[in-house]
Amino acid sequence: NDKESLFHYSFPNQPSEPLIESIKNYGIFSPILLKKSENDNYQIISGFKRLSAAKILSHDYIDAYILDNNDTFEKNAELSLNDNLAHRALNIFEVSNFLELLKNQQIGTWHIVEQWMPKLGYKGHETLLKRFLRLQKIPRDLWNILLQKNYAMKPIYWLSGLSAEEQNQLVKLLIELSFNQNIFLEVAENLKAVSLIAKKNISEVIQELYNRIRSKNDEESQDMIYISSQFREEIKKLRFMKLYEYRKQIDAEIESLKFPPSIKIVYDPLLEKHELSLTITIKSSNDASLNQHITLSDQVKDGIERILQIT
Repeated sequence: NDKESLFHYSFPNQPSEPLIESIKNYGIFSPILLKKSENDNYQIISGFKRLSAAKILSHDYIDAYILDNNDTFEKNAELSLNDNLAHRALNIFEVSNFLELLKNQQIGTWHIVEQWMPKLGYKGHETLLKRFLRLQKIPRDLWNILLQKNYAMKPIYWLSGLSAEEQNQLVKLLIELSFNQNIFLEVAENLKAVSLIAKKNISEVIQELYNRIRSKNDEESQDMIYISSQFREEIKKLRFMKLYEYRKQIDAEIESLKFPPSIKIVYDPLLEKHELSLTITIKSSNDASLNQHITLSDQVKDGIERILQIT
């Protein structure tokens, strides 16, 4: 039940072949940790994979250490963490699961940042905590793929801001085209920018680009490395083109307002936090108080109205 598996934050869930082989040949050196719970059952604090491996090997029993029943949740969490870290380092998804476990137990954010992040081997920053927790938004089947690719936090965290459909499309793309994490991050960020400007979802942009590139190559030259490099270049060109079209639209709207010569409008479309924003600078040769910056959402009309109010 849920209570018995409370401390099961390992990922992948199943024991690895090396662990099974080690237990088969040498046995279990470190006993699992248990705590007695209701109805004479036992809650596993640490050792899920060792227990699973023993079951696979049809062992009749396994050594276990019974913890003090009066220990607090945090004390047991620390024992669980230390026992796991004694065997191996946690991957980023296991860290995410562990931090999610703490949050679900109503442990305060700053307490986690100051007390638990250093125990996990990370600096105590709230931003980093939020990034780890965001990984929970990525489907578990994609966790397996990303773990095999040995990606760092940044490209994986970037995926968490996308819809499930977009995540699947991008991961499918990185598998087929064998993107390393730097290329994947570059392609992903450009895709997001294009999708925002073109007002299409990422899946549509991927499909259009992919079909275009495939159609350029005859059946004999479907080399994945070549197609991968083409995709990378095409998405960069598409981002530039879409930004160019977007700027022309804004130019036309600003021009139609016919500002006096003393007023100059300078703007720059930016991609920040997965949202397109428009930073507008208003400069006046007659009135220094009008020299200011405004960051607006991706609504040109609203932006123009704000400019009119100020001028």
